[in-house]
Amino acid sequence: MTTRRRIVLTVLVACLVPAVLDSAGTALQAGLGGEPVGWNAIVWQGSEWLIFGALTPLAFLASRRFPLRWPVAWRHLAWHVASALVLCLAWATLGMVLRWALQIASPGDDAHRQWLSWVLTSMPWSVFMYFAVAGSVHAFALWNETQASQRAASELEARLAETRLEALQRQLHPHFLFNSLNAITVLVRDGDTATASGMIERLSNLLRSVLRRDRAPLIALRDDVQLALDYLAIERERFPDRLQVTCAVPEELLSLQVPILLLQPLVENAVRHGIAPHDHAGRVWIEGKRDGAQVTLQVIDDGPPWRAAGHPGVGLHNTLLRLRSLFGAGATCDLQRVNERTVATVRIPIREFAA
Repeated sequence: MTTRRRIVLTVLVACLVPAVLDSAGTALQAGLGGEPVGWNAIVWQGSEWLIFGALTPLAFLASRRFPLRWPVAWRHLAWHVASALVLCLAWATLGMVLRWALQIASPGDDAHRQWLSWVLTSMPWSVFMYFAVAGSVHAFALWNETQASQRAASELEARLAETRLEALQRQLHPHFLFNSLNAITVLVRDGDTATASGMIERLSNLLRSVLRRDRAPLIALRDDVQLALDYLAIERERFPDRLQVTCAVPEELLSLQVPILLLQPLVENAVRHGIAPHDHAGRVWIEGKRDGAQVTLQVIDDGPPWRAAGHPGVGLHNTLLRLRSLFGAGATCDLQRVNERTVATVRIPIREFAA
């Protein structure tokens, strides 16, 4: 109702302006021609617009009640034609009555002829104005519906993206947890309780850190690197003489925003496929560099080629889906064999936390 009152008030104000101008124009033209002009003529010229403005809500209500939409467009069009004629008759009748009241015309014996003449004179203009108002109402209604549809689509897309992201993160947490618990189980079964105790403590600290950030899809790269190093520290308990770790991420990149647990599945794959299956010592590198408007992060291991190289598994596929949900098509994640090393590479647009 508030919107309707606002529209009606706008129409009335819009009619008041030409009413004032028309009355002023009548007075000025009479003055320029040196002819006397009565107050009744001035009132009559302005009142036509005010009468039309008072009747305009008819066009507004008819447009809302009978929208021109398929499959009822033709039937509703007939209602609009009838409404336009009603508006014309009402406008002409009120105008004629006002002319008589202002003594601009006299009813006399030919009152019906005067009325019919005025109806025929005003019909083209009044019908045109009716459909102009109706067209404006339909145009604004369509625009509002389009805007509402676009907002609803954007909100739905955002909710779907958030839902997909949450599902992916829920999938990632158990995957990481079960692998870590499996490693602890192996140590306990082998009787290495001291190492198992240290791993449990590290795992507890790591999980506490992860769960505290569980609701935030993005964290600082500094924090995600630390999570990956904490995980590698757990794995070094399993392979104390075989796993070496090198981290080379420039300080200026550490404030960038990245998805939580971005690096962890990559280092997990490096240990699982490049270090664990073999007896010799190996190294895992975490590297980062800035490349224009993107940052490139790499997890490298010097073990033999993965059997799945070129065909990312659950961890890499999960990482790519999360990156696409947050950064769009500009984010990539791929696995390659370069110079006898397996390289998992992530490229994402640069986002920094506000200071």
